[in-house]
Amino acid sequence: MVPGSAPRSRARVSGRPRVRLRPLAAHGLRGALPGRDTPEAPTVRSPGHGAAGAREDAGRRAGTARRYLEYLRLSYQVVLLQPYARNLTSSTVKTPKLYWMDLGLLRHGTRNWGELTGPLFETLVVSEARKWIDTLGRDVSLHFYRTRSGREVDLLIDAGNGIIGIEIKNRVRVARTDCTGLLALARTLGDEWAGGLVVHRGEALEELAPGLWAVPAHRLF
Repeated sequence: MVPGSAPRSRARVSGRPRVRLRPLAAHGLRGALPGRDTPEAPTVRSPGHGAAGAREDAGRRAGTARRYLEYLRLSYQVVLLQPYARNLTSSTVKTPKLYWMDLGLLRHGTRNWGELTGPLFETLVVSEARKWIDTLGRDVSLHFYRTRSGREVDLLIDAGNGIIGIEIKNRVRVARTDCTGLLALARTLGDEWAGGLVVHRGEALEELAPGLWAVPAHRLF
């Protein structure tokens, strides 16, 4: 099977089987969007879409959708970002988020060739962080944090000796108000908290609050 392709169907030509790959769109994959809640299906329509809605969008049963996702993950086409819930309350969201590793592939699949949107920029940062950590070869895991009340941090880096929180903002200027989720999580984690970053598209490298820095994306990747 070609990585990321749909299951093959067969037809006979001159007595010999011919393999025909069904287009991804026929299996609900073409409309996939970045960074969405989707434990059981590879496509959703809008931010915060739940598991039931994701299955409905993909038009596939949960087991089938999970297998598609696993093929995409094994072929290094997507990242399934797991929620961080260790030592936290049960109010945290447990549904993983899906990000495509190749922004060009994502743009092609969604037919989005315009300006870099917030979800696309978030996908870029998460995918580059995943590649960077895999290249280091260290025991580091990536997560996100979200509570059922809506408090959220886009990306967490867990190196085993502390948690670094990252907020991703598709803007050229950021402020202390962009650290609200990071500050709240820092209070929750206590000694486990190692610091935070607000990654943005501007040029400013500055401290927004004690231990919280605004960092341009081009300084990281």
